[in-house]
Amino acid sequence: MNKIEVKKSSFTITFENEKISDNSIELYCAQEKKDFSLSNKEGNIFLNVEFIDFNIYEDVTLVIGEKKIILNSIFKNYKLSIDKLRDEKYMTNSIVNASSRGFNNDEIFFVAYNALNIIDKSNHFFGAMVTLLSYRILENPNERSWLIGRLLKEKVEFDKAEVALTPNRSRWIISSTAVLSMLLLLSNKVNNAENILSDVLKSSLYTLNQLSFWNYCLCLFLSALIKTKRNEHYDAGWEYLKVFDFSRKSLSDLYHPRNDWILGQMSDCRALLDLGELGLKCAHKSLGDIPAESRISNIKFSGTICFNPIFERSRNARNKINEIFFSEVEKILNSRKACAQ
Repeated sequence: MNKIEVKKSSFTITFENEKISDNSIELYCAQEKKDFSLSNKEGNIFLNVEFIDFNIYEDVTLVIGEKKIILNSIFKNYKLSIDKLRDEKYMTNSIVNASSRGFNNDEIFFVAYNALNIIDKSNHFFGAMVTLLSYRILENPNERSWLIGRLLKEKVEFDKAEVALTPNRSRWIISSTAVLSMLLLLSNKVNNAENILSDVLKSSLYTLNQLSFWNYCLCLFLSALIKTKRNEHYDAGWEYLKVFDFSRKSLSDLYHPRNDWILGQMSDCRALLDLGELGLKCAHKSLGDIPAESRISNIKFSGTICFNPIFERSRNARNKINEIFFSEVEKILNSRKACAQ
């Protein structure tokens, strides 16, 4: 029986007790010939395929000599039900909360990548796929950075889709913006990150969904970092104060006694607290004394700025990418004297 295993950015199909050579086999997806590699171990044949430009929702055919084998069924566990792509319960259980379906991170990447081909951009779950894929790229950038360009293009089209703005759509617009812009900044694509951040920050999308507070606060922070990188310290300082103010107000909202979801959002509260504290420290480094007109009490801080709270959901990302942006911004902030304007 044929088996499939997904790893990083490829999948491997195992043929047990088959005799196949490179010269006798061809692989097609949607009638387009695809590259592959073959290996043989313990009498089994392993066919390895990089799934860039591969679509499991199209017909997949293996040609061995004069024999044709339709492989569509081998991907059935990785396919979403096309008639349930707008079903909240189904999509949440199938891919958004993929742990309930037993996927590992490589398989989540495979499922979400292929789902881009079937989910319409008017469907808010398209933003969920962009979010999931961005996190999976952060997890293994050397193997998956080839997808960044497509994700950026698809993300811009998703944001501009003419469709009613609902709480769920606002959530996924903000979430996908936060993680994709972080990925872009880690890849030193500063202008691209700034463009998608500015579109979200011009709106008040976050007011539609409390689940967006953490990511919206992160968007504010990333925007401020870009200003610091450009030595626009006055504007950056006020943006860091926005981070603190938004963090404070978000915590007040989440901790409201009428919020029955508070126990499910404790991680959001901790993240917002850490981002708010870091925002205030960065504002102090940028502006010197906190301006009285901000109505925020001044602080005395002479420590070192460290961006760990920004990477709460992707703690090892900076170690896996030869990044420049965040390291340089940390140096800029730490080089500023506490009372220098």
